[in-house]
Amino acid sequence: IDAMKIADDGTIYLAVTNAPTARIFLPGATEPVEYEFPFHRILKINPNTGEVKKLAGRNDKYCFDNGAVYESIVDGPADKAMIGKVKGIELDKAGNLYFLDGGQLEGGAVLRKISTDGMVTTEAGAADDLADYVFYDNDGTNPETLKAGSSVNNSANTADGFGAKAKIYAVRGIVVGGNGKIYIAQGFGSAEMRECVREFNPVTKEVTTIIGKATNAPEKFQYSGTFKEVDMRSITSFDADFDGNILVGYDEQIFAEEPRSIYKIDVNKEMVYKIAGYKFEYGQSDATKPQPGQTALIGQVSRILFDQFGKLYVGYARFDFFDQIHLTTISITR
Repeated sequence: IDAMKIADDGTIYLAVTNAPTARIFLPGATEPVEYEFPFHRILKINPNTGEVKKLAGRNDKYCFDNGAVYESIVDGPADKAMIGKVKGIELDKAGNLYFLDGGQLEGGAVLRKISTDGMVTTEAGAADDLADYVFYDNDGTNPETLKAGSSVNNSANTADGFGAKAKIYAVRGIVVGGNGKIYIAQGFGSAEMRECVREFNPVTKEVTTIIGKATNAPEKFQYSGTFKEVDMRSITSFDADFDGNILVGYDEQIFAEEPRSIYKIDVNKEMVYKIAGYKFEYGQSDATKPQPGQTALIGQVSRILFDQFGKLYVGYARFDFFDQIHLTTISITR
């Protein structure tokens, strides 16, 4: 399982990868060869009936190029489209499914959509090797030329822009905000930007960087304030609360002023607020006991989620000493 999303009605969406050894006929061959043939699918599961339905992904055709069979990114009807390694799933209010497709996992990704009418489209970004390729049935017959790609490296590029002009790199998460726009968290590794948050407008198809600093900007580690003031660091969790604000948690970074905190991103006011967390110092109170949010001790955040009553839960690892790692959970009322 590469990614999972649970809809409001309880429907489960899973992105999965299988890599069985398949016997395929290469073009012109008379004998089959064995390939470890990775293929990716997105499944829809009804937890009440147990029904599992494939939304997208196929393993009945392959592309043989430069001496290898490769994973492909192909748009079109869901039963014909092909997908690469999925790095995140999200649903909008209309029921469209958005996912980040990493192709053959070379660092970058494209943002793709499975619409409610069953079409798969690439909404932002493009594969580096997008071109016309010949695909074959697994028995080596029925050649078909399709517009496809597989490499999404982008050379560590995080350029803003419309549609295919935008570049997405080192993704850490995807979430739909209360304003209907889609937000993508990116990690460090770009030649241009450090950790940042990108905004995708489904209407205009524009991708813009709303939070983050250029790689040559001074590191002030300011995590609260306006979008232009705030720095970011290694993002480990990315989710939206019941009001459509985005919550973000960070990995441990010993040189940061607030290495263990939860922040709220208000996309309407373009502000970032700390809602819980306090810098750990030896001799402080036990982090497992109830304490006020602004002075609560929080470890390395791994996951943020909500229950049906709007209460926020944060999972983290607590590093009191280098030889002790504890897993625990805290809850913060709205």
